[in-house]
Amino acid sequence: MLKYLDYVAEFRELSPEALAAIPWYSQGQHPATMTPSWVPAHRPKPTLDLLLEIRREIGDVPGRLGLFIGTVDVRRMAGFIDGYRLCLALAGTRDEEYARFERWLHEAKALPPGAEWPQPFLQVCGGDSEQAIRRLLGFAAEFRSN
Repeated sequence: MLKYLDYVAEFRELSPEALAAIPWYSQGQHPATMTPSWVPAHRPKPTLDLLLEIRREIGDVPGRLGLFIGTVDVRRMAGFIDGYRLCLALAGTRDEEYARFERWLHEAKALPPGAEWPQPFLQVCGGDSEQAIRRLLGFAAEFRSN
């Protein structure tokens, strides 16, 4: 890991000329010739789309959630979702569907008033973080199908 961070630091020190000299084999303009922007190049995915993609990718394979959040823990998943939503907001994207999903969890799935999903889901799943997260992902699919 430290070696990788050394490479990152070395890359950050490259001059604009050195960056432009790096061969570019992908389509489109060489990144070194582009003006940096905080505006996303592609429209960001809504949170529910991301959750459904995660659900599809992990399938029924135990522990595969770790590909997305590292250690499988409800707090990490909640932080992942909060961070993703913050990035959407900073990019100027409104994510109203996720807010409707949260209301639906309270109304249709009896999530206690004022509570966020991690603790009640963890309780229902006997302390199993992976099952609690899979429960959330399953509810996301159910919500989207309605």
